[in-house]
Amino acid sequence: MTYGVTIPCVSVPNGAPIKVSQNRIDPSEDRKFAYLWEAKDILEKCNRVILCVDNDSAGNALSEELARRIGKAKIFNVVYPEGCKDANDVLVKHGSEKLRELVDEAKPCPIRGLHDASFYNERLTELYEGGQFRGISTGFESLDRLFTLSTGMLTTITGIPSSGKSQFCSQLMLNTAMNENWKWCVCSFENPVEVLIATMSEMY
Repeated sequence: MTYGVTIPCVSVPNGAPIKVSQNRIDPSEDRKFAYLWEAKDILEKCNRVILCVDNDSAGNALSEELARRIGKAKIFNVVYPEGCKDANDVLVKHGSEKLRELVDEAKPCPIRGLHDASFYNERLTELYEGGQFRGISTGFESLDRLFTLSTGMLTTITGIPSSGKSQFCSQLMLNTAMNENWKWCVCSFENPVEVLIATMSEMY
């Protein structure tokens, strides 16, 4: 029986592993995947390598092992429709054109820390409905409309010399310590510590 679709491909010669190995990859000892190292020059010339493995634990392990050796940046995975375990299921249940469509629309291999825009849909919806995240008050009502403080963020305060940057920072520390019970660790390059303490005591 012919399905009227031709998709050039290659098959792994020795099947899928049972699970992903956590061992360091050493080409000289990587006998199970020796075929990949023998094809290294060919694979390096490929901009995209499309994986079409079985949708089961062994297939997932094979996909991960291949991606680790080829490089995840060029790996794309075929995603099967609901109820399909492999390419043959797609042919039987949906036809040849569907299989070609899935191959053409293969998804990039996930790389830890890198996401496309769709990853942020939920956060974007929260931002649209609830607005930008608000931190704690600076202690200045007029400033709070433009800026609030939150942990895990880096705030840089700049200005010309003697414009009050240190005084402003000291006041922010004092306000948040009194109002929010925040604790501060200070590295004071310009002012001796006793002068800084005296200044903040005066502010208090």
